Amino acid sequence: MRKKKAKFFLVLFAMLFVIFAVPKETEAASSKTMKKAYVSYMKKISSKKYFKIVNIGTDKKPALLISKGESQYTQLKRYGFSGSPYEFMACDVYYFINGKVKKLGTFQHGGRTLSLAKKSGQYYLQNGLSDGAYFGCVRKNKLYVYEYNNGWERSCIKAGGKMIKNLGYLNSRMYVKYRNSYTSTGPIKFMKNTSKNRAKAIK
Repeated sequence: MRKKKAKFFLVLFAMLFVIFAVPKETEAASSKTMKKAYVSYMKKISSKKYFKIVNIGTDKKPALLISKGESQYTQLKRYGFSGSPYEFMACDVYYFINGKVKKLGTFQHGGRTLSLAKKSGQYYLQNGLSDGAYFGCVRKNKLYVYEYNNGWERSCIKAGGKMIKNLGYLNSRMYVKYRNSYTSTGPIKFMKNTSKNRAKAIK
């Protein structure tokens, strides 16, 4: 009887230890912790870069976007047009994983400036063409990209750069249905990588 009781308490103690002694880095980080990590990461990046923290992660968790390529202003200036120096067509996507800021990939799809869209409570990066619509978010610590094309190219869903679902060739009706299932919430305004803007990003 004593041996059974001793074994019971030993098992109980082991279970309690596992529950309460889990290292903090394995716990889900708070949005505030993630933002602070992104700001610290940006201190190591060139001041010529632009960044934005957006809630495209699961449960609206924040991800870090760092500008890639030229701004809309620089591109349009060549042709005598005006544009915004804070809008970009592409960006690198970073996410806070196990206590570190890691690059998940590049969102570089379409020929427009990046914007945000929403679907079923989840936020997405958005870009497109006249007959293509592209959306990206972070799921399971990977960059998921949803590519919808109107007939001319196969549509698919990618995770970590690899296709996980082939949607085939969409006709116009199906293409519009997929595209319109997302609601655009406006263009993404990046911020120059300055100490003042990094402080704003945490709030």
